[in-house]
Amino acid sequence: MSQTKSLIESLKQELRKQRVTYKRVAEVLELSETSVKRLFSEEAFSIRRLEKICELLQLDISDLVHLMEKSIKLTTQLSLDQ
Repeated sequence: MSQTKSLIESLKQELRKQRVTYKRVAEVLELSETSVKRLFSEEAFSIRRLEKICELLQLDISDLVHLMEKSIKLTTQLSLDQ
């Protein structure tokens, strides 16, 4: 999985975890909800937009990267039972 895809997956997970909707993200970014869905599906975020979403989630971009790395590590390691 590419780093971009992993980062966006981590962002989606955090949005779900905090129960933040695409509608709320659209309000913060001053876009339509459809445009926000397109950003996620096309994985086409500017750094400014990514930063605004992270602010909404009360995260730094570095926090998001850390969550991504943690997720990648969990999915690439096998337990002893596995």
